[in-house]
Amino acid sequence: MSLANATPSPAAGRDLYSASKAGDLREVGRNVLHLASAGGHLEIVKLIVSLNVVNINARNNDGETAADWARLWTSAKVAEFLVSRGGH
Repeated sequence: MSLANATPSPAAGRDLYSASKAGDLREVGRNVLHLASAGGHLEIVKLIVSLNVVNINARNNDGETAADWARLWTSAKVAEFLVSRGGH
């Protein structure tokens, strides 16, 4: 069975949303904004920020914000966008 076309259950979506809102998807404090920022996915970052579902300055367990991750992974445009919206 391929998961590429699988439809996520509403419960899975709620769990992901709850984990993300709490700022902890992987038990190290990362959230979806960290991951999208590190990947350089500017449009996804803009969407996440516009939905206001994640604290833009949430820190992982190492004290790093999504803007830090964008800088670390050389996503200058993402880092600039996050800073323009109040990110550190």
